[in-house]
Amino acid sequence: MWNITNYLVLNMCIAHIPLTLFNSSSRFLYLFNSDWYIGKWYCHFNNFLANMSVAVTAMTISAISVERYLAIVWSYTPKMSMKIIVMIILIWVAGFAIGLPSADYDNTIARRDTGNTRTVCVLKWPNGDIFNSTLDHGYDKFLLQVTYIWPMFIMGMCYSTTAMELWCCSSNPERAPQEIHTRHTKKEATMFISMMVVFAVCTLPFHVHNIYAEYDLANQYGGLSKHLDLAANWLAGANAMINPLLFILMNSRFRQCLIDAWRQCHCPFWKRSVHLEDTELTMFHMCIFRPESTSAILTQTSSGEFVSSDTRSLVERNLDVPNV
Repeated sequence: MWNITNYLVLNMCIAHIPLTLFNSSSRFLYLFNSDWYIGKWYCHFNNFLANMSVAVTAMTISAISVERYLAIVWSYTPKMSMKIIVMIILIWVAGFAIGLPSADYDNTIARRDTGNTRTVCVLKWPNGDIFNSTLDHGYDKFLLQVTYIWPMFIMGMCYSTTAMELWCCSSNPERAPQEIHTRHTKKEATMFISMMVVFAVCTLPFHVHNIYAEYDLANQYGGLSKHLDLAANWLAGANAMINPLLFILMNSRFRQCLIDAWRQCHCPFWKRSVHLEDTELTMFHMCIFRPESTSAILTQTSSGEFVSSDTRSLVERNLDVPNV
């Protein structure tokens, strides 16, 4: 069922895609070799995409925590409307604005180091030295606040209150009829809290290293700082990989939908050695999509003939209840 939470989760997954496809490999090569090979235009695009993706992810995961807080603590579940679409659009507009300075001021420069000339991709602000810019310091601190401190504060407040409501107040006898619903809500809340912890652990080293590099200009592009930068960027990118694994491991409905989608992508397929009442049959499953979303199973008998059978249960066939 498509609800507000699902739309926000989908938006977070979409925000991970550009970071995974266009930023991870190029950033890894740059940090590993300390040389930018890809060109000036991709320097603008690469850093803009990274900052925009991180900002959209942070704002979306914060919105999920607020939505879950309102639904669980205050039992407020707004109906689906255009407001959620407008909110998602505003999140992307804000992310675009946050990443825009990288698109405008990122540039490539040649730098001599130990007798070799290397190309680096850096923010070249209009106020002077690229390695000692007040605008650069301000932008890094702004990113730290907008994409980490504020989201972590919002998520911490919302999820701590939600956890108290679920685990401390759910023992109320008046809530006994809602035990099954509460159990499902606890699993869902645990999954989102785990996402918050993963987000905090994966992105904190990236922000800490950016602030640290401003005060260690001599070793900003060499020595230990190079390896720390590589590890921090790798960990920040790992957030996009861990979140889908959390969905698969901790959400049974998502896991079942993923299995169903995988099966549909591989139809028709042969299923071997099916024994039914001591008769060995070879089952040929053919997916037939109908308006009522039913499917037929063609069973090949020993004589070579195919017999079609309805996949509906006996109760559904006897009562003539359509499959939905």
